[in-house]
Amino acid sequence: MLIVLGSENTENLEAQIRGSRLAWGIRLISVDALLRLLRLKEETDDPAVLQRIQNILVPREFTKLDAIIELVFSAAQDVRENEVIVPPEDSTASYEHKPKFIPVAFNEQCIEVVERSLGKPLIKRSKSKYTSADNSLAVVCTVSREHNGSTKTSYWFAFHPHQEETLREATNSYVAFGCGSAKQIVLIPFAEFQTWLDGMNVTETEERSYRHVSIFKEKGRLTLHRKKGFDRIDLTNYLIKDTDKK
Repeated sequence: MLIVLGSENTENLEAQIRGSRLAWGIRLISVDALLRLLRLKEETDDPAVLQRIQNILVPREFTKLDAIIELVFSAAQDVRENEVIVPPEDSTASYEHKPKFIPVAFNEQCIEVVERSLGKPLIKRSKSKYTSADNSLAVVCTVSREHNGSTKTSYWFAFHPHQEETLREATNSYVAFGCGSAKQIVLIPFAEFQTWLDGMNVTETEERSYRHVSIFKEKGRLTLHRKKGFDRIDLTNYLIKDTDKK
């Protein structure tokens, strides 16, 4: 049993629980701490991290602190891996170079535009995943800052297997890429996007893998660059034409 309390001053109640036979079946948490866990949930994407957050609320003996430490480090890693990695200018080049991480976040502004485009409100489920109330509609929304190369402007995104799984489970699903700002968003039906996945570069580590989504802008057009031997895809027609720009 999990008891949520409005106050953090719970010493007397804790003492009573520890001295009773219910000690192994009850846990206490303050409203503030529960809200902090909720905010952490919304800033991570990895399902394994979300499961650890849920597990921390289950009554258990915490003499050994490994589970708590694992949650802290895995959450920090997930936040770091959801930052933007600057790619090489040539999208067909190897991704074995040491990545440079640059934080960027304007997902919330993008999803407001996506909601207007789709005509349906969305609920935030994690850092990049949004669904309708009945889960029939799902959107994975990721963002990239603008990278100005010597000849082209580019935007880089990571697309993870757990994001793909979320989109496959919904009746109607989309991927949204915020390119530089919420004023330039590519919204693609997942049914089409999934047919392009095989042509994308992949990074694999012991912990996880993800596909590289490399979008380049040249002469006012956005193009998805893929591996050598795969056609580039013109994304210009997928740009959201937002009539409510501020």
